[in-house]
Amino acid sequence: MIFKSISIENFGPYYGENYIDLSKSNGVTLFWGNNGRGKTVLLNAFRFALYGEIKGRDNEPIDYTKMINIDGSSEGKNFFIVSLEMESNNDVFLLTRKFKVKDGSKKPYQKDDYELETFLNMNGSILSHDQKEFYIKTLLPMDISRFFLFDGELLQEYETLLSDDKYAGDKIK
Repeated sequence: MIFKSISIENFGPYYGENYIDLSKSNGVTLFWGNNGRGKTVLLNAFRFALYGEIKGRDNEPIDYTKMINIDGSSEGKNFFIVSLEMESNNDVFLLTRKFKVKDGSKKPYQKDDYELETFLNMNGSILSHDQKEFYIKTLLPMDISRFFLFDGELLQEYETLLSDDKYAGDKIK
């Protein structure tokens, strides 16, 4: 599976629509920069698109409402959208997750005022719920995601994973 692009709208510090073209990359893509500039949030955008989860440094889930961009929210844009374009076995997928205010809620106050929508498009066709779930689970299984969606600030976790339990380390290798 190859990531082609990611589009992020009002997610964390990413105000408005933001697009990253990954199609020119061949192999590993690195994002680097000073601390506090959005690298981990970008990693969470990938994680959110693929698995519908957002995690903090302590590996604990982050409430989606905390990821709505502050500037967007002040303009009444109480939502965020992440779309990930991928290619696998000559098939092109566009996976989109949108966290938005439920229809009928005028001013959201709590988590229950929101809903999550997920769409998967394959070669130009929107997939059914069952097809969507199948492809999401098989394109990049969550069990191995920590080795592909890699946060360099957590290197200690990987060292421990490989050295603490000889059997686990051998299995991963």
